[in-house]
Amino acid sequence: MSGWEALPDGVGTVLAVSGELRVAAQLGRLRAWRGFAPLWSVPVDEPNPARPALLPDGVRWGPYAVSVDGGAVTPLPLARVPAGYLPTAHAWSPDGSVAVAAGRRADPGGSSPPSAAWLLGGAGPGPVTLWSGHDVPPVAVLVAPPFVVVGHRHPDVFSMDGTLLRSLDGVTSPQRLDGQAGRLLVVEAGLLSVWELESGSLVGRLPGTWVDACLTPDGSTVLAADMAGALWRLRAADLQDGAEVAADGPVMAVATDGDVVLAAFARPPGLRMRPL
Repeated sequence: MSGWEALPDGVGTVLAVSGELRVAAQLGRLRAWRGFAPLWSVPVDEPNPARPALLPDGVRWGPYAVSVDGGAVTPLPLARVPAGYLPTAHAWSPDGSVAVAAGRRADPGGSSPPSAAWLLGGAGPGPVTLWSGHDVPPVAVLVAPPFVVVGHRHPDVFSMDGTLLRSLDGVTSPQRLDGQAGRLLVVEAGLLSVWELESGSLVGRLPGTWVDACLTPDGSTVLAADMAGALWRLRAADLQDGAEVAADGPVMAVATDGDVVLAAFARPPGLRMRPL
């Protein structure tokens, strides 16, 4: 299998990996493995379009905390989008202290903005509105301290207190944001972009037909899956020198901790892993 090994009962397309822990989310269910051994599969009673975060004390997944050992689910009310909205994106900070979320208005005829994004769970009295508008709701958000990013058509970069620092040039709303080592990866359907978060300078761009991509923790490499199912390894400094990673089927999603690559495949086995 070109160096790939399958995770048993592997299902899910929103992925995270850190050391021996691997998790995969699919709307209302989260699955976890330690190495290749299944740990648990837990459901929640609502769609949860959140990117899971692997923390020292457990897993954060949208407005829920999940224990690693037993899969116990604890609701986190302060991490929910405000009443009247349905979540479209959610991401935690690496230390689990704050989250950022986006949503769309549940009642199309209501008076509140149709789409919005908020900083949640901080020291303030309630959600801090970062962005609102009549555009499509963001489906990608990111907390990469000391920055927060909301992925609408022109991604906004905020400080941790919610102050807008800059807007980045974009074409369409990104389907994923990733931040590592001071760099921001913006994944649009037709364009990959890498930015320096501190300066707001563009590092590199690569047109294509992209479905998912991520940065290595040192910010040096981008792993990107395209619409044809190919998985590419690219130099993050300029998104050049691309090399295809051998795979036995179409890749739909990807994650890495710098040591291994975890990928979701369009054909069984659904989740596979290989050394980076």
